[in-house]
This record gives sequence, structure tokens and C-alpha cells, in this order.
Amino acid sequence: MNKEAWQKALAEVTGSPLGFDENDVASINHPSLSLTVNFYYRPDGVVLYSQVGRVNHDQQLRELLAANCMWQQTNGATLSVFEGNQVLLAYLFTAEQALQWAHQYNQFLQAAAFWAEKLISPDETALDETASDETVSAFADLTPSAIASASFV
Repeated sequence: MNKEAWQKALAEVTGSPLGFDENDVASINHPSLSLTVNFYYRPDGVVLYSQVGRVNHDQQLRELLAANCMWQQTNGATLSVFEGNQVLLAYLFTAEQALQWAHQYNQFLQAAAFWAEKLISPDETALDETASDETVSAFADLTPSAIASASFV
């Protein structure tokens, strides 16, 4: 499918108009879930991804690894840790899966909301005083363009 066909199809699935930018990224905000879902166009499909939180301790890393095992707690998506300990949930839509897109999108939203809630720390509203300036800087630099330039395999 070409980019325009994907935009039209995804607009039908999400109920929101989509337009890919110069980095082949489009975004939809879901204020009720406190999430932004990004769509990264590439020749073999569209990667859905959302920043769902930040890893604050080793136990959370173990939980993320366990959740990825056979996609047990991710509804088929994959959790990754990105720069600045940011956690990203990603899922690949392919043209062959067109009949399941609405269901897969809803499953992705459910998983993203689950992990966003699970990764919230009690002091989420205040910046962790032990965080280094590098971590804060990396968080600020984690834009859709930066993520889109990463390799998704």
C-alpha cells in the first residue's frame, strides 16, 4: 500500500484524519488515556508506537521482559526501552492484516494504557531528584522524529 492508502485506511480505523509528515510519522492524541499513538510509515507496513512510561528500577525491567515473552501482557505488541529509560510499545500493521486492524488498534490502545498506568511512579508529577541532566535531556529529545529514525525490526 502506498502512503496515501495507509492514511485513508488508518483514518477509518482510528476515526481521526491522519497525515504523515516529512519523517513519515503521524500522531493521534488520546487525552482520555493520556496517550499519544504514533504511526510510522515504512514500505512493509505501518509501525504503531507509543511512549508508555519510564523505567525507574530493575524490577520494572524484569516485568517488561516477562511481558514480552510470547507477548503475554502486550496484546501482540513489543515493549522496548529507549534512550533516557523511556519505554516504548510498538506494533507492526501490515496490509495482509487489514481485516483485523480495528481490533488490533483497540488491543494496542488497551496495552498502551495498561503499561502507562503500570509504569507511573508515585512521584511522576515531580522530576526525580536523582535523575541526571543527561536523562532529562534524553527524555526531551525523544521526539517522534527521533523514534522514527530508529530501526524497527
